[in-house]
Parts: sequence; C-alpha cells; structure tokens
Amino acid sequence: MPKVVPIVGWLFLSVGLLMSLVSFTYDRSPLGARITAVAIFLGGLAFVLMYRNWYVAPRAHEVAFRTVLGKEHVVPYSDIANYRVQVMKGQPILTVKSIHGVKLSLNIRTYDVTPLMTAIDFHKVTGHWPARADVVGEGAGAEKHPSGN
Repeated sequence: MPKVVPIVGWLFLSVGLLMSLVSFTYDRSPLGARITAVAIFLGGLAFVLMYRNWYVAPRAHEVAFRTVLGKEHVVPYSDIANYRVQVMKGQPILTVKSIHGVKLSLNIRTYDVTPLMTAIDFHKVTGHWPARADVVGEGAGAEKHPSGN
C-alpha cells in the first residue's frame, strides 16, 4: 500500500477524535455533527487497518499475501490457473488467479515480486511451473520438510 494511506488514516483518526470530543461534550451540538465526527473517525480507522493488514510476500515456490480485510492466502505457483499483466492508468498491474479462485492483483512497480515474475517467465518458456528442483540456487535436498526434519 502507498505510504499516503496510513498518513490519511491517522489524519482522519485525529480529526475525527477531536470533532467527537467537541461535538459530544457540547450540549447543543447538532446530531449531524456527532454523526460526521464518528464517521470520520471510523473512516480513519478503516484506512489504518487496511494498511496494517495488507502485505505481499513472494517466495521461491509460492506467493503469500493478506487482503485488506485480513484474510491470509498462500498460492503455490503450481496452483496458478491464469495470470496477466495489463496497463491501467500507465501502471503495470499483475493479476494472478489460482485454481481455487483466489485472486491477487497488484502494481508490479510498487511491490517487488521478482520471484513471481521469474516463475511466470519460466512458465512461458517451459509450459510448466518451476518445481522445487528447478529453482536456481537450490539443490534437490536443500529444502526442509514442513515438519522441520
């Protein structure tokens, strides 16, 4: 997420808090002022939580990410059903869909998704996704078993 998201969020949080303090402590404040103050505060809270929840972690064999709402996904490259890079408003946007319906869409200039782009290039050349032994720099026995053995 762009750095402006938490800045705007904290700005809205502080303004909403100040407006709430004024509107709820003043006896004759109109109902609209109280509703507006709470709405601005909740909007700022939503921006801060969106920024806190979102992350993308491309790895050698999978991409892990968390959505704005906090749901975590791990998509192995072998589970990618389709992908495309399109230009929207002058920015390259990568959209990846898994066979399970999980969708990741992001600006590849903003996020370092070099391992994912390398896997996509490998898929374009060979027609299949890289297996653990196909990744450069890893031997066949270099991977640890998920149980730690």
